[in-house]
Amino acid sequence: MIQKPRGVTLGFFLPKPPPGYVKIFLLIQEGSFMHFLRVASQILGLIVLFETGKWLSATLHLPIPGGILGMGILFLLLSTGVVHDQLLAEGASILLKYLSFLFLPLSVSAIVLIPFMDLYGWKILLVLITSSFIGFVATAIPAMHVVRKGSASHDDDR
Repeated sequence: MIQKPRGVTLGFFLPKPPPGYVKIFLLIQEGSFMHFLRVASQILGLIVLFETGKWLSATLHLPIPGGILGMGILFLLLSTGVVHDQLLAEGASILLKYLSFLFLPLSVSAIVLIPFMDLYGWKILLVLITSSFIGFVATAIPAMHVVRKGSASHDDDR
C-alpha cells in the first residue's frame, strides 16, 4: 500500500514545507481534501451570516452595520442551540489565526489618511482613550461585584 506523504493538500503530492514556512490560509495546509472542504464550508457559513447581516441592514435601512447584524444573528443561533459551536469552530479558528493578515489592507489605506490625521488625530486619540477607559470601568465594576458575591458565597459555605 502506498503511503501518502505528509504535506499533501487537495490530493496533490507537494513536498513538506521547510520549518518556519508561513502557511497562508489553506493553500499549503497538511491534511485531507475532506478537511479542506469542512473548513471551507465553515468559512462559507460565516460569510453567509455576514452577507445576511449586510442584506438586512440595507433592506431595512438600519443604522447598524451589516457585520454587527451578522454577529448578532450568529449569537442568536449559537445561544438558542440551532447551530452548535463546533459546527463553525475550525473555520473561525483559521480566520482568527490570520486576523492580522486580513487587516493589512486597512492598515495600508490608513497611510492615505495622514493629512486627515494631522488635523483630527488628537481628537480621535482622545475619543479612543476615553472610550477605552469607559469600557474598562464598565467591565471592571460588574466584574468586581461578581467576584465579591462569589467570595461571599464561598465564605458562607465554610
